Amino acid sequence: MIDQSDFSLLAAVSYSLPELWPLQFKSISAALAEQPSPEAFLNLVERHRVPALAERALSRYTNESGQSLPWLTSLRPLAHRCQLNNLRYHAELLRLQAAFRNAELPVLALKGTEMSLRLYGDIGLRHQRDIDLIVSPNQIPAAFDLLEKSGYEIDLPSHIRRSNLLRLVPAFAYEINCRHRQSGMLVELHWRFERVRNSRYEPIWWRMMLSEAERPYAQILYLCLHGTMHGWSRLKWLGDLHVLFARLQEKEWPNLLAASKELRLDAVLAEVLLLISQAFGSTLNMAENAIVDRYHDEVRSNMGIVLRRLQLADVELTRPRLRLLLQNLRLQIHPASRHTLYERAEHWLRSLCLGLDDIKVVRLPVALVWLYPFIRPFRYLRLYLHRQRAGIA
Repeated sequence: MIDQSDFSLLAAVSYSLPELWPLQFKSISAALAEQPSPEAFLNLVERHRVPALAERALSRYTNESGQSLPWLTSLRPLAHRCQLNNLRYHAELLRLQAAFRNAELPVLALKGTEMSLRLYGDIGLRHQRDIDLIVSPNQIPAAFDLLEKSGYEIDLPSHIRRSNLLRLVPAFAYEINCRHRQSGMLVELHWRFERVRNSRYEPIWWRMMLSEAERPYAQILYLCLHGTMHGWSRLKWLGDLHVLFARLQEKEWPNLLAASKELRLDAVLAEVLLLISQAFGSTLNMAENAIVDRYHDEVRSNMGIVLRRLQLADVELTRPRLRLLLQNLRLQIHPASRHTLYERAEHWLRSLCLGLDDIKVVRLPVALVWLYPFIRPFRYLRLYLHRQRAGIA
């Protein structure tokens, strides 16, 4: 477990907003007074992927306070690397958007450098390791072809993409990784906003994301759902939302709450607001207090789990696996409750019985897809034995 002083300093520098600078300055001063470990702090910065944000905040702090921070020397190369990486990804995003536009294929970018530009006015501040794109399910084959022509390798064998098996892909996955052959840049191609297939929420997401008036609120809610489904393993996700909520005007809250109600994300929204308050020491406004009070008992029990997970090192976050799996399931209770029992049962049954890895490894015609659940245990056993032998060697 990371020392609390190291985490307090990380929280104080993991966002950037001029209006909040007085509070941020005070938080940095308080955290530095606890004498955090420079090495542990830098490890946390890398783990939570906030090097550029941390460098900006600490550089401004040293300029205004006159206090020297030797570890800035180690932090600056990390920040510069992040900024250069983001420039590369932003140029690639613009290239891909132009290619989709020329092919008349509708596509949306999720998060990434566009989010960094919206949040901070700077594409270099929000760390990026991939490009998230989303297309409608019926455009999956065309999107694969376009990305392949753009130099990407699709993580899906050609025998699947050129056969009837392709129609199984949207049923058993919601994204596919595509990596550029030369640059190594990664594109995650999505065709659903959520992991669980449903007939209610996806049309709402598309309507909101394509509407200029509703898009800002849909993006906030998507970030809330994304962080929850990933168990809030990165503080940068909460930092993004901290800035978005701080900028939200009082007159905009009814619109956000209406969107949240339509997507049945009120409990998730309450959990995020409480998390932000706990992590950054911010005060909830009247609208935030109202929704947190409504779901307080329901979401309070998750606070300790999330805050402890955020303070874990990367190596601790990967083990013990069973404990982390159970924690993830607990954190996903609120999003999962939005779906019907049938949808949840279907999702878990599909996940347990068949996945894309099965289709990639074992070629079966569509008529024999029902055999995959019987093949899966033997495939896992073979994989386990192979790893055991590799470990012994």
